[in-house]
Amino acid sequence: MVKRKSKLKPNCIYCNAPLTISNRVMDDGRGNKTNICTECHLKSSRERTAKWRKRNPEKNKEVWQNGNKIASDKYIKMKKEYIEKIGGCQICGYNDFSCLPVFEFHHMSGDKDLNVSSYRRTIRKNTFLKEIQKCIVVCANCHRKIHYNSGIITALSH
Repeated sequence: MVKRKSKLKPNCIYCNAPLTISNRVMDDGRGNKTNICTECHLKSSRERTAKWRKRNPEKNKEVWQNGNKIASDKYIKMKKEYIEKIGGCQICGYNDFSCLPVFEFHHMSGDKDLNVSSYRRTIRKNTFLKEIQKCIVVCANCHRKIHYNSGIITALSH
């Protein structure tokens, strides 16, 4: 199947506002470029979501009740796989994987794009893996020591 190139128009197809790089929705989620401004895109997205919620009240309730648990389970699975691969705390060697919340990620450089644990509901696997490559795995005790006395970091790097 040959993918046709869509012609980008200079104005939004809904409101006729001029499109620039800063206000054009560049990707429709399927990899296609669009001829829609960000304002019209958000409006139509909100309208579609509201209609779906009205048509599917039970499904909507289920999504909100289970969505956090499903996403959290996915995050926990990714975290556990990575920490087991690393072997536990990279400072003291603690490796009791029966209590996963003990392990935390500490960013080694100032190159922190996001706080990994704060995005457990929305984080994608490749984003998660990319971000934790900038971190060391530490137990909670060592993490507190790092932030209390950053001398451990310099000792670790030698």
